[in-house]
Amino acid sequence: MIVRIFKDDETYVINNFNGNIYGSNAYEAGRVFYFIQKAIYSMPRLYGKVNDFKDSLNSWKKAFDETLSSMISLMLTEGRIKFYANFEVESEIFNMKGKIDGNKVSLSSSLLKIPEGITNDLKGVILLDSFYFNHMERKRPFILPSARDGFLASFYKFVVFQSEGISSIPKSMGIAAEFINSISINPGYKDEILGHQIVVNDEGLFIDDQPAYNSFSELLSLFALKYFLLNTTSNDVLIIEDVEAHLSNEGKALLNEYLKTAKCNIIFVSNYSKFSE
Repeated sequence: MIVRIFKDDETYVINNFNGNIYGSNAYEAGRVFYFIQKAIYSMPRLYGKVNDFKDSLNSWKKAFDETLSSMISLMLTEGRIKFYANFEVESEIFNMKGKIDGNKVSLSSSLLKIPEGITNDLKGVILLDSFYFNHMERKRPFILPSARDGFLASFYKFVVFQSEGISSIPKSMGIAAEFINSISINPGYKDEILGHQIVVNDEGLFIDDQPAYNSFSELLSLFALKYFLLNTTSNDVLIIEDVEAHLSNEGKALLNEYLKTAKCNIIFVSNYSKFSE
């Protein structure tokens, strides 16, 4: 799958969920990609949304366009996030063009492959639904914002899995919520990074017996990088902003070890240079 994001006079291309995004609008482009992919990954089955069976194909496509655009719009509205960009998505089964104007999203898709035996009834819509969902590239996205160390220091209590459910910060906190709410660690977790002891207990994230807000940026950033790089799979895509931020040479060497063992797809985002350039 190829995703193109257009912002001002710049074009950002993500090919098969890997690569570098860099330039003056790189952060916005990376985050636009994140929300597009999150909506695609979270798409519900659509046959229950189709009420007009006179033209099953166009009715399903209309439901797809309306559902995906409304999902992206809702996520941006809940997060109080506004983007201004155009985008294109190319895959083997469909192409899509869209526009994000603040938190309003419009898009139109073109279906490139159509299954045989479509009938203009519920059975035909279910056939379409199964075909496209079985062939859609739906990798689960995670984002590590450049301010991940600050978010961990501020919201260190919210990384703990709660017995009654996952504790979380409000979606209205935008990218911070997307990042913090994707972390859920059972109490009793222990690790060691650069000789420092990492512990997650009922009170949150602690480093050397001190709450995370008393730690320093390199350790917090390495903790986030290690957690996601070592706990995601080939079905995931990890969007990392300023991957080397706050890292010493020793920290960069450790990061490279994490990257070697990572199974997920990785997109590096920066507004000033390529990764390790």
